[in-house]
Amino acid sequence: NVTKVAATDKDGTAPNNRIMFTLDQASQELFTIDSNTGLIKTWAGLDYEMQPSHLIEVIVTDLGSPTNLNSCHVKVHVSDVNDVPPKFNKVSIHFYNFSLTLTLIGLVCWYLYAKDKDSPGSNNSKIVYSLEAANSILLDHLRIHEETGEVTISKPFDYEALVQDSSEHFQFSVLATDMGTPAQSAIINVSLIVADVNDESPEFTKASYSLSIPEDTKNGGCNNYINFSYLYADEAGTDNSRVSYSISRVISASVTEDSFQLNKTTGELQVTSPLDFESLVSSYGEFLVEVVASDSGNPPLRSMANITVRVLDENDETPQFLNDTYTASVPENSPEGKNTLILSSFSRSINSGFS
Repeated sequence: NVTKVAATDKDGTAPNNRIMFTLDQASQELFTIDSNTGLIKTWAGLDYEMQPSHLIEVIVTDLGSPTNLNSCHVKVHVSDVNDVPPKFNKVSIHFYNFSLTLTLIGLVCWYLYAKDKDSPGSNNSKIVYSLEAANSILLDHLRIHEETGEVTISKPFDYEALVQDSSEHFQFSVLATDMGTPAQSAIINVSLIVADVNDESPEFTKASYSLSIPEDTKNGGCNNYINFSYLYADEAGTDNSRVSYSISRVISASVTEDSFQLNKTTGELQVTSPLDFESLVSSYGEFLVEVVASDSGNPPLRSMANITVRVLDENDETPQFLNDTYTASVPENSPEGKNTLILSSFSRSINSGFS
């Protein structure tokens, strides 16, 4: 029932004072009226979203002859019922290779917007947003503003930690729920693939290494691998984890970088020119080689390690007299065993003995 109208006719006798109610033609599509009682009812379902109000013309006619009639208008306000769920502007959203590793707390990532066609300003159209995800790790990193649908970073993402615990491919849902009774809701699925950012520098297994090389090592000799294995956390098989090696500098007064060749891929170290222990006596036969490991990411990251090279002394020096010629005078009557001449010689090999 919508409402009931009443009318009177001042004629004193029937049928002149008997009346009948009808509706205008347009209103009859949605409403009916009892011709005797004036009770107005709905004929078809009303939709607030399509038309929130209706203006009905009620016509009252007496049964006399000639017929007299009058009319009035009834304005019907349709009460909004929470029958329309919120609706997102998209069915699903996909973010591929989204770089989240270096994002800051509070950074806005996305706006997810839903609309409810129920009565504006009412609880039926007021929407509250929330996040749902099977992976609790994701909920630790994302936050959604319940009124605006604004998704922000609540905790920085770490690609390496995500891959270790699960994978770089995530799915989560955003739920838009109105505040009507009963509540209506809509859901949008979001696919997210977190991209690796080059935030991990190559890391040598040790900060320093040591190596002993005989000084008579020939060119191309001493094929030593200095165990330049590294610990990395960037995604394997990418430029971020692809490492190359190089010699930064050689700290020595007599040895240069040209004395070594370092394979940039394998870390194989070769001697390219002979090393001389005797020229390194002041440093006890030792010097430092600085090695750099650089990845191929953008921007590239690097780390350094020191190699202490110890050159081993070899008997590679011929003894030498101080003079090329010596002269001595011996009296003819000198006794046996008398010193006649002292010869002086030396060897540049530190640990050599001679007679």
